[in-house]
Amino acid sequence: MLASFVIILAGIIFLKYSQSFYFAITGLILIGAGLASGFPVMLGITGSRYAERSGTAFSFVLVVALIGNMLVNYLMGVIANRYGIYHLTTVAFAELVVMMLLSVFIFQTLKKSVRQR
Repeated sequence: MLASFVIILAGIIFLKYSQSFYFAITGLILIGAGLASGFPVMLGITGSRYAERSGTAFSFVLVVALIGNMLVNYLMGVIANRYGIYHLTTVAFAELVVMMLLSVFIFQTLKKSVRQR
């Protein structure tokens, strides 16, 4: 996960400070590559933790993820409309920080639950 966060950060930096179309595209590709590990990791954790109810657990995870995606897209549209698209990288950086905090919380919780077994 750490490598994914570093790739996302590199993509945000490329996007924010790009002076050409190709550097901006490189930033977007890096952000996408960094985000690509999110669903498989969360589905893997969910599948191993709730093996007996994996269908229900996967459905719940996907519903939460899709609702979150819709909210982030809507809020970014509001921000872009009011303050300009320039804030895309600011929002992306804020999302990265939130993802990192959530990941630390999730992995610490998983470590505690494994120790208790």
